[in-house]
Amino acid sequence: IKKHWMLQKPYGKRNIMLCDTPGLFPLRSQILSDRETIYKLVLTNLVQPKLVTPSLRTKAIEYMLFKLNQQRNFQYVAVLGLREPQEYASKIISDRWNASKIFYALNRGHFGPIMFDDLTRPPPAPRSQPGH
Repeated sequence: IKKHWMLQKPYGKRNIMLCDTPGLFPLRSQILSDRETIYKLVLTNLVQPKLVTPSLRTKAIEYMLFKLNQQRNFQYVAVLGLREPQEYASKIISDRWNASKIFYALNRGHFGPIMFDDLTRPPPAPRSQPGH
């Protein structure tokens, strides 16, 4: 087990220690076949920006909006200067708020707490790789 300290302090400026245990991170094939996992990785800045296409960026923002709205967390409405909650990235991306600034605000906690995973269900069983 490896312990990692985050370099940036998340929402609330509390230190967080992450424990990495072998086998818990999804397989590359699982990540590529599961859009939701890709959106989570993009939104949490775990994908190199040069690999994120404009289309993927837009879909990740819409996934973020879906999760914020689902959790009835509407702080983003005030932060982005909107009149009401939105579903589409095209309604919030502007000259003032481009995708990079939205990701930055999300990761700095400006939109309030957000949970991307559904903790009410057990995680999916890992898929075995051929030959293992």
